[in-house]
Amino acid sequence: MAQLFSLGGFERMHHILTKRIEIPWPHIPWAKVRKGIRIFVSVAAVAIFLYILTAPPILKACWKAQIRQSQHVHWVRFYAPLLLGLEDDSPVIHGPFRWYFNTVWGCGIIFFSDNPSGKTE
Repeated sequence: MAQLFSLGGFERMHHILTKRIEIPWPHIPWAKVRKGIRIFVSVAAVAIFLYILTAPPILKACWKAQIRQSQHVHWVRFYAPLLLGLEDDSPVIHGPFRWYFNTVWGCGIIFFSDNPSGKTE
């Protein structure tokens, strides 16, 4: 609402309020933003890919060291998200993780669901 003041018996708007105010909106270079997002997503994808690919050899080395020292094996906390994928019941997630850890790297991870009847072979 414009500020009104009285001058000589009539009311008019203040002269500053009658001028058009231009707000200097920043110009966003959308091409650079898209390029930055593409670079970020590709770097994140490569980092996640390397995180998954390097897990089995690092875990095997840690497990061997733990067995030599204390006869107990603990899952490395840094790779806890992969443990969730290994324990998942979904064949889409569980199958490839299990194949990669056990077949490619020979980690020998045994799941309770491997033998649901409880019989030993």
